[in-house]
Amino acid sequence: MISEEEFMLKARQEWQLLREMESQSEDFYTFEKEFEHRWMDFGQQAMQGLVGTERKDRREKKTSDTI
Repeated sequence: MISEEEFMLKARQEWQLLREMESQSEDFYTFEKEFEHRWMDFGQQAMQGLVGTERKDRREKKTSDTI
């Protein structure tokens, strides 16, 4: 599980990369496409950090702790 400090550190790093990318982009369309790609990747990493690793097969049975 990811801590709040780790999440904020990654968010700050991603923000810096986005700012650099903005200044280096040729046009807004290119920046927007790259922004969307990076933001989706960041969101996926954050979700995996909160929930855990993703399963290989989404149909895999989940075990439950029964009494």
